[in-house]
Amino acid sequence: MIKNVKRVIAEADIIDGLRFIKLGDLLRWKKKMGRPKDFEDIRLMKEYLRKENYKNLLIEIRKILKNQSNSKVKEGIKKFVAPLEKVYGVKIPVLNEISNRFKCGGFELVEMLWNSGVLEEKIVAAKILGKICNNNPEKTLELIKKFSRGISDWAVCDSLATQGVRKIAKIKQKEIFELSKKLIKSKNFWQRRFGIVLLLNLKKEKSSKKKIEKIIKDVEKDKEYYVKKAVEWIKRKF
Repeated sequence: MIKNVKRVIAEADIIDGLRFIKLGDLLRWKKKMGRPKDFEDIRLMKEYLRKENYKNLLIEIRKILKNQSNSKVKEGIKKFVAPLEKVYGVKIPVLNEISNRFKCGGFELVEMLWNSGVLEEKIVAAKILGKICNNNPEKTLELIKKFSRGISDWAVCDSLATQGVRKIAKIKQKEIFELSKKLIKSKNFWQRRFGIVLLLNLKKEKSSKKKIEKIIKDVEKDKEYYVKKAVEWIKRKF
């Protein structure tokens, strides 16, 4: 069933001096055999290779971010955006290019990037999410609810809120309004800001104006600086 045995042997992984057939070759062989006893092995190998693929994408993204890092940009981010965040110091146009190139990684890559805890990786996660949200609007909403708990600076907050759901805002107005109303009551001021900025996605919907005004009225007296700035921002937009 293996057409080129010499190639498979030559390319085998060497572990402790012994040759082991590559997992991809083994998977192809088991699929060709089609034996019921191999079905579970096939499932496990596919899952493992899928995860490895996402890990490789993440490694590649991090190489690009490290190569494109700039000490002056890093200093500016630390000073004006996220003094406590881990940062590379990479400009937004580069992050845009990365998100376009790696959007094929889907929701799995988005979660891996977000969970890294590094500012630029979180922003790339938000940008990729915005490009693929149409594929699964429910999954997108589930993720932004989860991600809102891990926001700790305005750049990530606003990137996720304005880009993460933009393409599905029209078809998910009800859900976005409900999420916004819930988040503005949070004890976490970043979630409150996020809840406000989310509403910018609905600025083109005339029917949404009164609902938005009501939500804004509920947070107008918020004393937190970044929440007040979000309120001012959305008032200007409307």
